[in-house]
Amino acid sequence: MRLLKDALTGITVLIIITAIITLIAMAAAPTLTDGNVDLSSGTTADLFNFSVTFTDADNDTATYVKVIIDGTEHELSETDPNDINTTDGKEYSITGLSFTSGTYSYNFTAADANDTASPLEGGTFTVTEAVVAPSVIEYFPSDNPSTPNGTEQKFGVKFDQEVDVTWEINDIEVHNETLVPAETWANYTNSTAGVGEYTVRASGSNENGSDIAEWTWTVTDSTPPASVTNLSVAGRGKNTTLPNTPTGDVNLTFGNVAVNFTDVTVAGNTTVVGSITNPANHYFAKVSDYYYYIETTADFSSVNISIPYNAGDIDESLVKLYHYSAGSWNEAANISVDTTNKKVSGDVSSLSTFAAGVPQRPIITINKPDPDEMPETSEGDELEFNISVDQIVTIQWYVNGTKVSGSHDKENITLSKSAGTYIINATASNDNGSADNASWILTVHPKFYSTGYRIWDANYDMSTTYTWTPQSFSGFFYDLEEDVSSETMTIHLDSKTDRFIDEGELDYKSVPVSVYFDYDSWGKYNLTGFMAEKYFAAYIDDTEIDDVDPEDLLSHGYLSKILIDEGGESSEKHRVTIGTTLPLEEGYALKAEKDVPIIIVHVESVFHGRETDAAFIRGVFQISENPIEIDSGDQYGIMEVKSKSGGITMENEDSFDLDEDSIVDIMGDIKFKVADDSDTLRFAPFVEGLSKLRGTVSRGEPSFEWTPLNFEGLYYDFDTGFGSETLNATDVDVGSRSIQEGDLVYTTVPVNIEFDYANWGRYDLVGFMGGEYFAAYNNTDITGEDLDEDLLSHGYLPEVLIDEGGESSEKHTITIGSTLTLKEGYVLKAVDVDAESAIVLFVLLKDGEEV
Repeated sequence: MRLLKDALTGITVLIIITAIITLIAMAAAPTLTDGNVDLSSGTTADLFNFSVTFTDADNDTATYVKVIIDGTEHELSETDPNDINTTDGKEYSITGLSFTSGTYSYNFTAADANDTASPLEGGTFTVTEAVVAPSVIEYFPSDNPSTPNGTEQKFGVKFDQEVDVTWEINDIEVHNETLVPAETWANYTNSTAGVGEYTVRASGSNENGSDIAEWTWTVTDSTPPASVTNLSVAGRGKNTTLPNTPTGDVNLTFGNVAVNFTDVTVAGNTTVVGSITNPANHYFAKVSDYYYYIETTADFSSVNISIPYNAGDIDESLVKLYHYSAGSWNEAANISVDTTNKKVSGDVSSLSTFAAGVPQRPIITINKPDPDEMPETSEGDELEFNISVDQIVTIQWYVNGTKVSGSHDKENITLSKSAGTYIINATASNDNGSADNASWILTVHPKFYSTGYRIWDANYDMSTTYTWTPQSFSGFFYDLEEDVSSETMTIHLDSKTDRFIDEGELDYKSVPVSVYFDYDSWGKYNLTGFMAEKYFAAYIDDTEIDDVDPEDLLSHGYLSKILIDEGGESSEKHRVTIGTTLPLEEGYALKAEKDVPIIIVHVESVFHGRETDAAFIRGVFQISENPIEIDSGDQYGIMEVKSKSGGITMENEDSFDLDEDSIVDIMGDIKFKVADDSDTLRFAPFVEGLSKLRGTVSRGEPSFEWTPLNFEGLYYDFDTGFGSETLNATDVDVGSRSIQEGDLVYTTVPVNIEFDYANWGRYDLVGFMGGEYFAAYNNTDITGEDLDEDLLSHGYLPEVLIDEGGESSEKHTITIGSTLTLKEGYVLKAVDVDAESAIVLFVLLKDGEEV
């Protein structure tokens, strides 16, 4: 028995593999992808490299791969000669091409021994003349200068191109000039440098590059020595240059800068350089012309620094002396402001860089979201707000003027809000003042703003870019048990009144997904939804059937319809006796003979008896032997295949209109239905003849609402947009998959709609469990008098059986003695006509008896 079972199973598997090889073994033309040049623009001095990927489904070798540049062919070589597999793409390249200036177009072509690939357009690249960096053509002084301190020293330089010139002393920027014309002197003069040796550099730069002139400038001490008396020295005397910072208490002046030392114990030289270069960002507003870099080689106990400031329109009482020390800006001690001479002074224990400034209010930098883009989100989604502040501050967040709990001193918060408009503010303050608030206007759209409803209705807050997924459109493939889906479709409307859909404004995507065989011992396979049908895409590594290797039909441009997939516990168990058959699809049948080919079956057991031999089968999988072939450029309805790589992508090749009261064929059985409403655009996808309908899928959410927009089982008047029923699940225990008593609420309310024969006015209709029921005469004018009968208030709901009379309704002709058949056994019979008064006498009959 066991041998027979194994033999049958083995034969089945081998036949499946053979069938697949037959499908994909057809010779295919090679394809080219990812063609590019490494430089989209360059110069005549640059070398350009080109590459392209050659793919051949039959693993044929390329006979040639070429790039054609403005009509000139260049043959490409294998990037990796050890790569012998062309089925998954093999790169070819050429390097080191140079070009004269101009704009070039290029494309790629290739062939194997059997066919030629379609040319691949590459694009264009631009070559410009290589530029030459500017050069110094003249400078002065021609030698390294030496100048007594306090004496003016002038430097000058000329360049052969227009440049921006930056002057630096010891790598500190002290002056700059912009757009200095070619062959024009750029000059810098200094008379305040202290005794010492300095590197002076002039750098000229533009978009072509840069060049420098550099001097070593020595500043000597010109101060005469103090008078000395009663000095007797034996032997020969020696001239000595004294440093500018001798021992003791020393007061030095460098222009408007005063450096006053206390208790210098070791003499040395002190220098002051005024620079526009900021050593680090600071939180104060600078009011001095320069940053003053002050250095000394002397040893001292303390020093008082005095520097000038510009009063302008500032409050001079707030001016402070700041010094940059240990990596940060700090206030000096004992600050004093001389408002008469416009100087600020203070004590420090070490020398560094000094500046005059006034404390600056903190500044908030908004990191995300960008307030200029008016942030938007959907109900239930989280959105992060993030700021940074340049000082230590107290931070507080507000939503519509109310403090956000737990947000104190946090630079970021995450909000999840219900639908509405919100003003979000972040404040920051300290002793220096309050920053300008960070502010956003946040729009929170309803949960189904961009996806989730089947019906798109301009009267609702719905995005003009809207996506239908298998969770919201029951026409797309969706496996509820495994929560896997494949298809999406997105429309791009220009506005809420846009009824003209231009080329490329409707796109469709389908990607393969892995699902279990119904007979789950076989593992998984890939399927894909395509135009609302379910297709086999591939056997994969997770397919656990003996002798069935991974094989991807979709990658070769094929999809095969799934005809049978059964074998689970709820599936029928088939009994096949000798001589009988198990019917399959497309004319196949399985007969119990040892060498008959089959698709994929699982023989669960075999019975051998005196009178009957039988095999019991649980597990049948069959795909069509006639796969559809998919290629780029193929057209299905108004949609055209744009790509089949990693799935199927399509766009509408033809434009179409969403005219009122129309049906638009999209592709296959998928269509758009457009409401008969000239004032409001309302439309939805549907599949004609679809037997199973489902609402939008709730995926682990604690609360969910179904309305007529996302569940077709609830009453909805498509032309007017009137809906009556809602179903709400609240406080769902997701973990235990349970809904407590009272937490699933069904609500229906009457809606006042027009009779189809509009002259009768309106009546109240209520949806109930998906059906249409009459609730009340309301705003009704049938007999010339208003009717006001409310059956619902009395607890009655009669079903609406007929409502017709509009322009699209059938016109009935009744001759004397004939009848108009109504519902529930009623007929209307014409019995007489008064020609003069144009009055017809009718009688109403029920089951043949006059009422």
